[in-house]
Amino acid sequence: MAKWGQYTGDQIEDVFNKLESGGGIERFRRGELVLVEKERKVSASGLANGGVTYTTGINEGLFKADWEKHLLEVYGITIDLAGVSMPQSRSGFGWGVVRLQELPAQQMFEILTRRFNGRTRKWCDDIDKNLDQTFEVRTTVNGPYVIWCRDRIEADEELKNLSANNLVERGTNCMTALERIMLEGWFHWKTSGGGHLDIKNITLCAGSRWSGGNVPGASWYDKFYVYRYYVDYRNDDVRAREAVSLP
Repeated sequence: MAKWGQYTGDQIEDVFNKLESGGGIERFRRGELVLVEKERKVSASGLANGGVTYTTGINEGLFKADWEKHLLEVYGITIDLAGVSMPQSRSGFGWGVVRLQELPAQQMFEILTRRFNGRTRKWCDDIDKNLDQTFEVRTTVNGPYVIWCRDRIEADEELKNLSANNLVERGTNCMTALERIMLEGWFHWKTSGGGHLDIKNITLCAGSRWSGGNVPGASWYDKFYVYRYYVDYRNDDVRAREAVSLP
């Protein structure tokens, strides 16, 4: 966590001014937000993670309490995550996603559509009906689960210009469509309704497939979009998000 002594008074004032409207000051003080100096100036909006992450070495209790609050406030779901097992943390993977059986993709999308004031679009009528459930690399059949991913607004640069077929060949554990939708809702909530993911690029959700064999993708370009791509499609701005999960 950042220490006040390493910043000037003007820099600290600048941090508070930028976070005041987003309600981030108290979360910063509690250690739920971490700000990192970049180019000698502290600016949440200029950081790869938007200034939002968990403290180094994810605190399991803090993480679960955060997601319990998120699920209640955004989706109206009351749940105790105390018994949910968590993957081992990995350096650079500072965000987590909780998936619940009670919250299918289409329901999430509809709730987020209202939260985003109607600013969403998807290629199909019902996401769950159009996903190939047999392909999903992770499901909630055995209950809730947690994954870690890189704490970045943009999808992983390390995985740019790789198709879904390439990622399967490499054995890369990738985020699913449901996890990506869940992450969008969490980040928007965590930034007090001001933040979105993949502003410049697109997350290729290579852990999922549509029923026709295409691959889901998601991004924010004035709206939250859910797309589809051919399994061999590759481009610099279409990037998967690597996931750390339990076996």
